[in-house]
Formats: sequence, structure tokens, C-alpha cells
Amino acid sequence: MELGDGLSYYKQDRERWELSGRLESLALQVLDDIRTHGSQPPDQACDRALELLAGVEEWKLGCSGGHARNNSPKQVWQALGEAAAAVDDHQMLAPIMRLSGFGSYVDSESGQQRAKMASAVLRFLCPENWGVVDWRNAAMLTFWDRCVGDCTATMALAKRETKVELRSLFSDIYMEAACSLNCRYRQMRSAALPRAADVDMALFGLSLMAWPMCARDTD
Repeated sequence: MELGDGLSYYKQDRERWELSGRLESLALQVLDDIRTHGSQPPDQACDRALELLAGVEEWKLGCSGGHARNNSPKQVWQALGEAAAAVDDHQMLAPIMRLSGFGSYVDSESGQQRAKMASAVLRFLCPENWGVVDWRNAAMLTFWDRCVGDCTATMALAKRETKVELRSLFSDIYMEAACSLNCRYRQMRSAALPRAADVDMALFGLSLMAWPMCARDTD
């Protein structure tokens, strides 16, 4: 068994795979708008940026949560523009995490902001270098490291663990952890999985094999 088998499994969800492709195409349009219009975007370009944000929210949550549209088109345009111009991972995440529903909420106990939704936006803006961070991938990478990259052994170890415990253990992923996970995605790129987003999807696919998703899940 190889890591690429996880991507093949991921692609079996045709609806999600096709939506991923549509959002990647839309993200390319938004990036072209940003390069063309800079700080003086027309309304149509701002609306397209908001459309992307709402699409990512639906893709990540499996339904239209409505949080994306609590942000104005101009707010979204500015955040995506800042992320596109950033020179490091923290600077890319920060403007996205200011948006409602994408990290703006500050956890009362930790005092930190969760980076999962923001990472999903960057996964489409820059799929070469970014993938989504969530409990599934964080857990799978933990087992991958324990097995020194042996995919068959990783899956055997993962299947011995319960989904409920793993979700609880890896549920809170803040900025530093999000950046660290994406560094790992980049290190794991290969000819078969050339983008960080491909590595992310492959790990997620393996996680679905190990811990199948059911109707009540909110992965």
C-alpha cells in the first residue's frame, strides 16, 4: 500500500472531487483578478472573491454554513489579496483568520484562533504549497511518523484507534500547528503527489479508509 492509494480513494467521492476542481478554477480567476486590479477592484471581482470563500465553506463543512457571507465582498477581497502577497505561512494565514467563520473566533480557554477553515482557503489559493489541516490528517501523520512512512503499517496502526478519541485529541489546530502540518505536506510531495494539496487529500483518503465517515460526522 502507498500514500497515493489514499488520493485514489479520495477521488471516489465524485461530487467532492468535482467541486474541488471547480473551486481551484475559481481560485485561479480570483488570483488573476488580484493581479489585475490590486487595491482598486471592481464590484464583480469582489463578488467573485466572496463566491470563492462561500464555496470553500460549503466544501469544507459539507453544507452552506452561511458564515462566509457575513463578510463583505470588500473584506474578502482585501484578505485574499493580503494572503496572496504574503511572504511566509503566518502572514498568509493571518488575514484569512480575520474573516468571520474562518478563524476570527478566539477560544476562551486557549486564547487562540483555530486555523482549519483558513487553511482550506489557502488550499485553493495555493494548492502547490497548502493543504487543509484537520484532526484526520494530524492523526494520520502521527501514525505515519511512528511507522517511518510505511503506509501499510500506518494503516494497521490507525485502524486500532477509535475515531472519537482521535477527534478529541487533534480537534484544536491553531496557527503554529497549521503551519507545521503544511511543512510536512510539502516535505512529502513526490512525482505522484506533486502538490501539498495532493498530499493532504491522500492523507485524508487514508483516514477515510481507517475511520469511515458517517452521517452524523462534522469532519
